Amino acid sequence: VFTGERLTAADTRHCVNSISMKFARPTADGQYYCDKGWEHFNVGQYEKAIGFYSIAINHIQPGPWEGQCYHRRGWSYAKLKQHQQAIQDYDHAIGLDPEYDLAYSHRGQSHAVLGEHQQAIQDYDQAISLDSAYELAYSHRGQSYAAIGQHQRAIQDYDRAIMLEPD
Repeated sequence: VFTGERLTAADTRHCVNSISMKFARPTADGQYYCDKGWEHFNVGQYEKAIGFYSIAINHIQPGPWEGQCYHRRGWSYAKLKQHQQAIQDYDHAIGLDPEYDLAYSHRGQSHAVLGEHQQAIQDYDQAISLDSAYELAYSHRGQSYAAIGQHQRAIQDYDRAIMLEPD
């Protein structure tokens, strides 16, 4: 109970630390570990991110976080150029949420890097069917069309991407 007395800097630090520890405590559902993985991903620490996502996946309860953890771990693998592992995680994320457009697009990117442009195009098609304004999916699909010599289709996709995101 606040009595009107001024708090010292040490009291304030103690309160902030206590509150931070309460809310930073790992949860049984793994969401905490998924968040920690995302923090490491965002600063380019992909190996650490994979470790946290793996812990999250082992502790997570079924729900929206589950697919997101698999997707983000896959994205971390892709950043490390481990595209086969990335594809496996994207597959799992899509299995949990068949409308996860970003997982389709990222899986398409991994297929494209591996030279599997037909599979990449199928993934981009699916991402676009889920979000017709997904500019990057059009751009990446255009790259895959160009890689297999379908230049007219590539140009159409590039034009659509530019129309959606002119800057």
